Amino acid sequence: MIRPALLASCLVLFACDEKKAPTPAKAAPAAPAAPKAGLEAPGNDAKVVALARKAMTCTFENSSFDSACADLKAWEAEQDAFRDNKADATLVAFLEDPDEKVRVLGSTRLNGWGAGAFADKALSERILTVAEQPKGKPSLGQIVGHIRVKQTGLFPRIKALLASTEVGNVMRGDVISSLLAANPESDEVFALTRDLLSDPELGRAAFSALDPGGHSKEQETCALYAGLLESADPYLASRSAEKVASFPCPAHFDTLLESLEARLKAKKVTDGYFCDALARVCAESEAPEPQKEKALALTHQIAEDKTIKTPYVRSSAIEAAVACDPEGGKKYIGKFKNDADADVQQKVTRLLEK
Repeated sequence: MIRPALLASCLVLFACDEKKAPTPAKAAPAAPAAPKAGLEAPGNDAKVVALARKAMTCTFENSSFDSACADLKAWEAEQDAFRDNKADATLVAFLEDPDEKVRVLGSTRLNGWGAGAFADKALSERILTVAEQPKGKPSLGQIVGHIRVKQTGLFPRIKALLASTEVGNVMRGDVISSLLAANPESDEVFALTRDLLSDPELGRAAFSALDPGGHSKEQETCALYAGLLESADPYLASRSAEKVASFPCPAHFDTLLESLEARLKAKKVTDGYFCDALARVCAESEAPEPQKEKALALTHQIAEDKTIKTPYVRSSAIEAAVACDPEGGKKYIGKFKNDADADVQQKVTRLLEK
């Protein structure tokens, strides 16, 4: 038996045969909340956010909103909130939102031609970070293509994006098709565009970037067009022929006509753009008469070659023949009234009625 005095001392000292009671563990501190981003990003323009929330209630399918929705129309029609690119930081935040609806709204209102975010290094870096994500993300190529390389110093990063296969060819093509127009003074962007003309995936996008008015390198561009006349890609060859004649590049007209003559003999006139080029040579005031006469002769040869079965090629040649020789052309095309090619017949009928 334990004496009362001893029992009391055991209770006071927590001794005896029982172990000391454990101290309760402290609760782990709560994890900090993730910073808000996208539509919820702090600092976003309140008016722009409110308009976006309303637009997001519109039907959304296949990455597009219902164009007839009144709230979407209100988003598209708003001017003051977006004037002078003052909402660009908010729109860039939209691009970072996990909700595709928000990203689409942001991309449709981010105005590339007003500089704004695209001349701001920090905002442009955020755009690139979104664009660099793997395949499956919506293409932001044209937005990336608006970035001003001189002001931001981001050309190396954009060039790396174009060399990447992770982002997909749609993204890469959209970047190169708009980059030169946004940076017409950049020699490095022009050189990159030139080098990509031979790329099997990006060649056509690079070609579209050379469009007149996008930059000031006329002589260099004419030489590039002339060099593409023999391209293995029929699209590039035919469009280059039309560009040589319409840019215009009179110094390369002889090369153009010789190329078309050889192409006709090889049965490779497969596009009406070749005929359009001939008509433009005839209309060019700087072209000497011998060149115009040769262009007219080629229109006749193409029109009369019934082995050409590609639609609209011979009818385009007939139209070019009249353009090259307005007085004698209508008399010449009369012999095609009953041609087996229905499109040729229709073209002749329309031209004779004028």
